[in-house]
Amino acid sequence: GDAICPQMFRKSDLIAFVLLLTVANVLTQELHVESRKQLEPLLQRFNTWIAKAKEKHGIDKLRVEYIDKKFRIGTTAATDIQDGEVYVRIPTEYIVHDDLILNTKLGPSIRELEFRYPRDSFHRLLSYLLLEKSNPTSFWKPYFDLFPTPEDFKHLPVFMSDTDLEIVAGTTLHQNVLSHRKELEVKWERMEERVFKKFGPDVYDPKIFNRANYEWAFMTINGRGLKINEKRHFVPLLDMINCCGDTKAQKKRHIEIDNANEIASVRASRYWAKGEHVLENYGEPNIINLLYCLLYTSP
Repeated sequence: GDAICPQMFRKSDLIAFVLLLTVANVLTQELHVESRKQLEPLLQRFNTWIAKAKEKHGIDKLRVEYIDKKFRIGTTAATDIQDGEVYVRIPTEYIVHDDLILNTKLGPSIRELEFRYPRDSFHRLLSYLLLEKSNPTSFWKPYFDLFPTPEDFKHLPVFMSDTDLEIVAGTTLHQNVLSHRKELEVKWERMEERVFKKFGPDVYDPKIFNRANYEWAFMTINGRGLKINEKRHFVPLLDMINCCGDTKAQKKRHIEIDNANEIASVRASRYWAKGEHVLENYGEPNIINLLYCLLYTSP
């Protein structure tokens, strides 16, 4: 999300953040947490799948592994990684972008819609995600199987009950939560009316394109989608590198885009020894923005 100016918040709002984080943590503890044993087969399948992308550019510096209950999954150094070294490089055929929807059964409806309305890259990507997530033979299945589940989002304020939110009533945070909730509702209703109902169940299967799945995909894109050239993309490996806690001690991550060779890559912001949990600085500019990200995006 956009950076939040600290001047927008009173001291009471910071307290409200902490209180709501406490509620979120309680709700998270009540959720089913996947065990390492449950994740291992999915991680093995993903690492086998992404190995083909790594072979193409000769870079094999990362492994995706179970980290702990806090992080769930993350990346570890498969070999020593030097400061400034390009340690991950992903070719375009392994990047999920909104144009992919045009080659699916939804393509004709998207083209028809774009005769009437401006191009909506976010909902293009959202529709593609829902379609492919439901496809048991999808090329992306090893990747999408590691995405958070709907259960993982239940601790977020936008899905909290009014009773849980009473603890921060009257604060800027409470207003922001209600605003986000309204935004999500309005966007769902617009998509339902203009797209899902308009083209009908033969094109947009209601078992796939329903409100619960829409909300999951919406939050997944906001939580995991990387902005490249001002549009959201899903980039395997890059989006699995967790954020470090000390943003001052470590340089900000920079994703390099080589349009000529159609690749996205990242240079190490410090030295990582083999086996270390690789963490990057996402660049949250202040504590308010960091707390905001914790409250509104996926784990």
